[in-house]
Amino acid sequence: MAKSWRVPAPDLDAKLDKAVSDFETILKELEARGTPNEEIANTQRRARAHWGFTLKGIDLHNTQSSVPTVSADSLFRQLNELTRLYAGLQADE
Repeated sequence: MAKSWRVPAPDLDAKLDKAVSDFETILKELEARGTPNEEIANTQRRARAHWGFTLKGIDLHNTQSSVPTVSADSLFRQLNELTRLYAGLQADE
C-alpha cells in the first residue's frame, strides 16, 4: 500500500522485493512438505492462487492501487484458514 500511495520511504522497493521473495520462499517450502489432508491441500492451493493475484497487483501498483489491497486481504483470509486447519491437527493429537 505504501508503494501504491507513493509514500516516501527509504529503501521501499528493496524492502518490498525482499518481503515478496521471503514470502515466496516460505510458500514453496510449505508446498514441498505436502499436506496431511485434502481440506488443507485445497486451502493451500487457494492461498497460492491469491498470492499469484497479489503479485500481479503489486506489479500494477502504478495504475490500479486497489488491486494489491483487495488481493492481500483475500490472501490474509486464506492464510488464516490454513493456520486454523493446521492448528486443528495439533488439537486432534
